[in-house]
Amino acid sequence: MTDNEIIKAFEQHIERTKNIKYGARKKTLVDAELLKDILDLINSQQAEIETLKAHEEKEHQYCKNVCEPKYKEEIEWLKKLLAEEEAKHTQCAKRFYKEGIKDFAKRLKDYYINHKRYKRPYAHTLVDVLFDVIDNLVKEMVGDNNAE
Repeated sequence: MTDNEIIKAFEQHIERTKNIKYGARKKTLVDAELLKDILDLINSQQAEIETLKAHEEKEHQYCKNVCEPKYKEEIEWLKKLLAEEEAKHTQCAKRFYKEGIKDFAKRLKDYYINHKRYKRPYAHTLVDVLFDVIDNLVKEMVGDNNAE
């Protein structure tokens, strides 16, 4: 049963017991008074609940109209700040990526320069071609003209 059905049943029971003639059943009258007190308690609690619901609705409207716009501004500010930090992070990661490629190319060139085979007469031409290939690959990967 719902709250309203229980209250309605109590009210009907109280009305039935009021119609019993005095002295017919003394216990029924006592029960009727007790039931009436219970019904009054339920009704007062139900009224208090409704008052609290109305107060909660007012608080909700206040937060929606006053607090929420303030928080929206703060949330938007935080989103902007986060986007800026992500952009900085991305930029930093790209820089490290480019520097890593350049460093790898430099170390590869240094290896061939310092290697014994570079000392051979035909090695200069081969290494020059290899260095041009490395420089072009670095330019392609890094996207700038200073591949060295």
